Amino acid sequence: MNAMNCFRSIEKTIDVMTYSDQDIEREISRLEADITVWAKEHDLWFDCGFTNWLDRYKDEPSDSTPLLVMWADGPLHRVWDGGLDEEEEQFRELLDGLGYWYENYDGVTVHFQANDRELGRAFDEYTKWRWICQLVKPDIAEVYEELFAHFAKRPEDLQRLQPREFEILLSRVFQGQGFRTELGPGSGDGGVDVRVWHRDPIGDILTLVQAKRYASKRSIELEAVSALSGVVEDERAHRGLLVTTSRFLPSSESFAARQNGRIKLADSQDVARWCAEAANCVIEDKSTLVSPEQVRRLIDQALVDPSAVVVHSQSHRSNSFCLKLKESKHAVLLLTLPKCAVSGQDAMAGTEVPVLEPMSVTLSKLSVFRALRRVNEGRVTYWGRLSLYSAWDGRPQVFDYLD
Repeated sequence: MNAMNCFRSIEKTIDVMTYSDQDIEREISRLEADITVWAKEHDLWFDCGFTNWLDRYKDEPSDSTPLLVMWADGPLHRVWDGGLDEEEEQFRELLDGLGYWYENYDGVTVHFQANDRELGRAFDEYTKWRWICQLVKPDIAEVYEELFAHFAKRPEDLQRLQPREFEILLSRVFQGQGFRTELGPGSGDGGVDVRVWHRDPIGDILTLVQAKRYASKRSIELEAVSALSGVVEDERAHRGLLVTTSRFLPSSESFAARQNGRIKLADSQDVARWCAEAANCVIEDKSTLVSPEQVRRLIDQALVDPSAVVVHSQSHRSNSFCLKLKESKHAVLLLTLPKCAVSGQDAMAGTEVPVLEPMSVTLSKLSVFRALRRVNEGRVTYWGRLSLYSAWDGRPQVFDYLD
């Protein structure tokens, strides 16, 4: 594939990982067990339980995401909000002895963090990996730059993917490079996992991709490469590309070398380079993906049909309005809109609406953010920045900071 020559090389940088996934999971289980025993001993284990950041908030993790989240509708929450002073002190002593501390999030939910910095960093990496796994979906690569950035930095994590996830990732990486791709069915694909087209002065060039997500000790033998060559010949494709997370035997490499560029071989390091290039194409500052002209067009549309492009969230007695910039099956890019009061005697209570004027909208790194898209019984909602958004019906929304 000639276009592969444009992939820039990057230096392989792998952070030292002290803790395995199993270590992290055992540590979380130990913490849960010790807290449970303590709560039962103090007759506080009622209507409570444990969860994690991703399951609780369905939002992307940060650099200080809690390793464990606990909720309580029963008496245990009184320990967290200061209603049981003696038990609160004992609870803090228990956690400190275990090497942790907690933060009261909303009165009924607490977040646990590790005292040890390296352990906390390992928890962050673990949570981010689980988030990355959720991002391997067929249509959101243009929104999720960290999907590519993660594997550019950690090519060894490619082996942690399921085979189908590896195929999807490759398809998204090639799309990130500007190619048109077609993902195979996953089974009965005739030896082709991804079809890739790119423009050429004499017409589209088709490359057939075979993905082999193997353990590092399992090598690619000659038979696999020759089989791909046969499929390329049968389909009259221009090239074949075999991508693996393991390595190629010398006989496989020799066979490919004799094909005059018709068969290419790639390993995890190649995928890491491609991911780095794709990550560079999806800029972290998402506001740079938006033009003022696009905002003006969407605002013009919002003035005619606000429910089509404006979403609204109400929480903590206030409102948030956003403009939908780009939407896919699983995700959306939102632009925060300014708002103004339309009724009320002062700034503390009344009703408000978004300001639909292009000159009032600020395009910045903080104003454009990503939200997950969900459909439940035909109703579409968006979850981002710990708020649930849905289509705005155009009516003023109540706010009351005095309540």
